[in-house]
Amino acid sequence: MSEKGIKKFKCRQSVRGEGGFGSFNKHRCSFDAVKDGYCTIHHPDYVRKVSKAVARRQEEARRRSPEYKLRMAREEIEVLKKKNKKLRKKLKTYRAGLTY
Repeated sequence: MSEKGIKKFKCRQSVRGEGGFGSFNKHRCSFDAVKDGYCTIHHPDYVRKVSKAVARRQEEARRRSPEYKLRMAREEIEVLKKKNKKLRKKLKTYRAGLTY
C-alpha cells in the first residue's frame, strides 16, 4: 500500500529479462498500472501508436535506400520500354499509310 492507504497495482504485462537467466526469465512488469491495468509503456493504445511510428520510420528509411531507388528506376524503365514499343508500332502503321 502507498502512503494514503490506496493500493497501487502493478502492470499486468509479462516481460522477459532482468533475472538469473536473463531473457529466459518471464515476470510481470514492475511499473505501476496507470490505465486499464497497464503501465504507460505497455498500454495497448501506446503500443499501437509507437508501432505505427516505428513502421513509418522504417518505410521512410526503406524508401531512402539505394536498393529501393534502383528497383523503382528499373520498374520505371520497364514501363517506358512498353510505352516506347507501343509508340513505335503506331509510327510504323502511320508510315505504312503514307505515300511518297
